Amino acid sequence: MPQLYLKNNVCGLSADQVMQVLVKPQSWVQLFSGTFEVSGVLEGMKEPEVGDVFSLNIKRFGFLVPQTFQVEKKEKNSLCYRQVKGIFKKWHHQINLEYKDGRTAIIDNVNYEMPFGFMGHLSHDLFFRQDIKESLCQRAKKISTT
Repeated sequence: MPQLYLKNNVCGLSADQVMQVLVKPQSWVQLFSGTFEVSGVLEGMKEPEVGDVFSLNIKRFGFLVPQTFQVEKKEKNSLCYRQVKGIFKKWHHQINLEYKDGRTAIIDNVNYEMPFGFMGHLSHDLFFRQDIKESLCQRAKKISTT
């Protein structure tokens, strides 16, 4: 099962400020624009809490895929959610924040599994691995400019 571990620094923001952006549903559209398109996030949607299930649509490579996620853990400097329904066979994303010397490090640990057997593994190697990495790096850059 593929695993992706990334550490991106966000300059000038505390861990609390970064977490406020990460858990605000209205910011998700902007954080991932340019990498993929997020829709279905309602302006009135509240900040997700542990146990909450939320759905949104993700469009990438011309395909619009409904996704459903559940928040498993939410603490001051940590957030964890998993995919309940969507394109991946499995998706589990742990986000930890570490603040040091005026920088907050966003540490992403993603465990996921592609569907579609051999074709899924091939598409992972050709597209998805780099796509996931780029989307998380882009998210960190956009948070830095918040």
